[in-house]
Amino acid sequence: MRLTRHSWLDGPSLVLDYDLLNLSDAPTTWLWSAHPLLRIEAGDRILLPDEIKEVVVEYSAAGVFEKNSAIGWPQAQSALGTAVDLSTVGKRDGVTAHKLFARVGRSGWAGLYRKRTGQGLVLCFNPSALPFLGLWICSGAWPETGAKKQYTVALEPTTSNVDSLASAEQNGTARSLAARERCQWRLELRLLEASSPLSFEAFCAQAIASASNPEPAAYSQTP
Repeated sequence: MRLTRHSWLDGPSLVLDYDLLNLSDAPTTWLWSAHPLLRIEAGDRILLPDEIKEVVVEYSAAGVFEKNSAIGWPQAQSALGTAVDLSTVGKRDGVTAHKLFARVGRSGWAGLYRKRTGQGLVLCFNPSALPFLGLWICSGAWPETGAKKQYTVALEPTTSNVDSLASAEQNGTARSLAARERCQWRLELRLLEASSPLSFEAFCAQAIASASNPEPAAYSQTP
C-alpha cells in the first residue's frame, strides 16, 4: 500500500488530498482516520451537524460511559446517571477522556470554536469517503501512564467506527482495495474569522454556511 498526501492553501483553508494505491497483486483491507490534536481551553465548543444526535463510546476513562454504549449528543447521561455536556470543553482535570464515534449523514463536517479568541475551525469532508466521525475529548486523563498528559480535542473523519483494522474487519467497516486499485479523498480545514472575533452563535451560522458548499473533490475509487 502507498498513501500520498498533497497539501495546499486555498485562502483561509488548508486542503489535504489523499491518494491510496494498492501496489500488490492481491486485494487488501485498510482503515484510515484523521487525527488532528487541536489546542483547547476550558469553554471552547465542539459543533457537529444537527443530524448527529447520538454517538457510540469506544473508550471512556474511569468508566464514565460504558464501552460500546450509545449515548446522546451533545447532552449525555453518564453510567452514574449524571448529565454531561460533551460539546463544551472542561478544565484540565486529569480524569476525563472519551473516544466517541458518530455515523455521518449527508453533512460531512465538524467544528471547534475557540471562545477566548473568537475564532473557529471547520473540517469538511465527503461522507461517501469518510462515513464516520471520531471524537477524542481528553482533559488530562490519557495516556494512563507517563507524565505528559493530553489536553486536547480531535475531530477525526474516518472510514470506520472503531480504531483498529482488526475490529473494523470484524464489524464490517474495513475498506478493501483490489490489486492495483486506488482510492482518493479530500479533507479541508477552514479557519473562520482569523482577523476579528465572533460569537459562538455567529460561528455556528458561518460554519453551517461554509460547510454547505459542495465538496470540491469527489470521493473516487478506481482500478
